[in-house]
Amino acid sequence: PGSTIDVYTWNFGDGDSPKEVKGSSATTHDFLKAGTYAVSLKVTDSAGRTHTVTKAVTIS
Repeated sequence: PGSTIDVYTWNFGDGDSPKEVKGSSATTHDFLKAGTYAVSLKVTDSAGRTHTVTKAVTIS
């Protein structure tokens, strides 16, 4: 309560470096080949707390 999300950190599970986005969760990413990837989003709030969600994403 009382805090806001400051940083969204995307990890697309394909070997690229994680991508930090400030102010919005929106981003884009190009996968170079088909496969199933574990895509993670970590949010960090203004109090320094974090939460991460990971989902399998299949690219064909």
